[in-house]
Amino acid sequence: MSGSSNNYSPSFKNTKEVSCEVFSFKTKIASPNPDVLAKCVIGDELILVFNDSNAFLLYTNDEEYAGGIVSSYRDKLLSCINEGFVYKATILKIEGANCEIRILAK
Repeated sequence: MSGSSNNYSPSFKNTKEVSCEVFSFKTKIASPNPDVLAKCVIGDELILVFNDSNAFLLYTNDEEYAGGIVSSYRDKLLSCINEGFVYKATILKIEGANCEIRILAK
């Protein structure tokens, strides 16, 4: 399956001790939309949305669906969002439908 949701280590070992302002991690886009990713370049920012189905989704600034994320850091990310922090995804690497991103606070 292309665009697997392999997670990478967060920037910090114990995420509970990390403030939401500096919390970030790398991951790959899950269920990527290859047509949308074909228009993206390294450095582009994607909008991170937590929807009613309890899923994290990624959109371009043109509101095109790029894919989602599945992460072991879901609880920390959701906790920070509930505290009022807004997060974005920055594209680090694109190889076909495989896209590596960094999630970090805006």
